[in-house]
Amino acid sequence: MLYLFVVFSSELKYEVASVIDIHNSFEHSSPSSPPVPPGLPLVTVRPMGNGLVVSCTPGANGDPPTSYDITVEPNGTHIITASNGMVEQNIPGLLPNTTYTVRVIAINCAGSSGVVTVTATTG
Repeated sequence: MLYLFVVFSSELKYEVASVIDIHNSFEHSSPSSPPVPPGLPLVTVRPMGNGLVVSCTPGANGDPPTSYDITVEPNGTHIITASNGMVEQNIPGLLPNTTYTVRVIAINCAGSSGVVTVTATTG
């Protein structure tokens, strides 16, 4: 038994493919690797007046992150940033001469990295 499939494109052309052609194309294609959660990001935090600048760079392992989840304690600031690589996030309005703990998690479609914790003191 032979099945025929008609495939229409946006140019209103069509192609006819048999089940054998479709089967062969699946059989000989190489499967892509499933996505992998990102590795631990490299995080640096530096003071900037009454705030902090948090820099995040993708880690060496895993697939690249699509965002970073940044939490600053004790004030409870929580930011999720979009990313195509390195991110530099300003955290303004913090108390002067105060030590803060910054926690960063890298995220992509496969999951998240572990938590990177850095402490820094505002100026």
